[in-house]
Amino acid sequence: MTPADARRLFARERARFARVFPWVAHTEFVLLDRRCTSPGHCRDRDLAYAEPDVPRVLLLRRALDLPDTNVTGLIRHELGHVADQRVREAGR
Repeated sequence: MTPADARRLFARERARFARVFPWVAHTEFVLLDRRCTSPGHCRDRDLAYAEPDVPRVLLLRRALDLPDTNVTGLIRHELGHVADQRVREAGR
């Protein structure tokens, strides 16, 4: 998958989520060339992570080497973190 394909995929999936969770509509998409370094957000093995309070979904460029269905799954998973406002509750 190319970076442009990933951006189009993200825009499509974000629009789908925003129909049910309107606050997701403003989520930013970032492709990274380096592993996640955000404390508490990810581990070395991670290919993507979300920052729900920004809101932003970050995808490591190496994830684009995976099959398209895997990239779609990663994006949907991370958008789910943005959509789930319960993550801000104590104990989550």
